[in-house]
Amino acid sequence: MLPVLSFGTCTYAGRILLLVGAIADALGVDVPALPVVATAPEYMEQKAASAAKLAVETNAKEAVAAMLAHINGKRAALGI
Repeated sequence: MLPVLSFGTCTYAGRILLLVGAIADALGVDVPALPVVATAPEYMEQKAASAAKLAVETNAKEAVAAMLAHINGKRAALGI
């Protein structure tokens, strides 16, 4: 099972960035190397989404499949 962390609304996107940055530093890797995905089932303000790769998917099953593929690819690259 994948860990799921809730950081509130999109206005709190900075919290996840701080956490992911700290994890990357602790592992000695760059943030993009981590198997991390953030989702928002609603509109996000531009400033909250500006630091991320944006993908819009209207099919929930396809969205989940894409997120799992991303996570599994990053895990494989890190050997975890």
